[in-house]
Amino acid sequence: MNMIDLKIGQEISNEQLTKIFEVGNMGGMRKSLKNNLLVLISDPYKGFYTDRWDGNVLYYTGTGKIGDQKLEKQNADLADSIRTGLQIHLFEVFNPKKYFYHGKVRFTGELLKEKQKDIEGKNREVIIFPLEKIEHNYLVELEYLKHKENLSDSEINNKSSTEIKQLLDNYKPKPPSKRLISSIFYERNSILKEYVKRRADGKCELCNCNAPFLDNKGIPFLEVHHIIWLSRNGEDSIENTVALCPNCHRKMHILEDKNDMEKLLRISK
Repeated sequence: MNMIDLKIGQEISNEQLTKIFEVGNMGGMRKSLKNNLLVLISDPYKGFYTDRWDGNVLYYTGTGKIGDQKLEKQNADLADSIRTGLQIHLFEVFNPKKYFYHGKVRFTGELLKEKQKDIEGKNREVIIFPLEKIEHNYLVELEYLKHKENLSDSEINNKSSTEIKQLLDNYKPKPPSKRLISSIFYERNSILKEYVKRRADGKCELCNCNAPFLDNKGIPFLEVHHIIWLSRNGEDSIENTVALCPNCHRKMHILEDKNDMEKLLRISK
């Protein structure tokens, strides 16, 4: 295995990844017995897995597409990696078919479980592995995160209102995914943003005026606002999210009027 030319922050192809680490070319968990390592891939474009960041810790969903996940195979390898000394290398997909290298990570030792939907859309229990980056001095560029968010938004924009509602069924708010760049970047739920804009139906949910203009797709332009800010531990939830015209959005951030907040909380429920 030749690791000399692979640097943290580098994007490579699946073919390169397979060759460098001597692992298989499919799956989110790829083990190399020869090199005693496990490659993990966090790919948001495979919608049945939901990973999230909290600073330098990634809450990584275990493998298993259907039914409750079990602590076996690669899940067991990752859970036992502290004892065995198995090396864990993390990649993240910002651009489809490109793999961004985060370097080595370590499992913190605390297994978590939560409910997510499987590939068939059924609720199931998944295993969550908190993974801490070993090298903290590299910060992801904002352009990668914005690009990832824009791709996710575009995919959701093309879904029908019925599909949006189905995706939000049984949605349980979680702490927003956040990571360090030159400041903290909060990753918002694209499905939730689209639902709130459609709920507003082209009108600001505070002043009730029509959106000031149409965007380049002919859609009324409104901005998504969290009534209790994510930076103040507000939830990324339907009840805490509204669609506002740019003027009212700035007003909410500058004045923080209590009456306006109470009005929006009533509307969003």
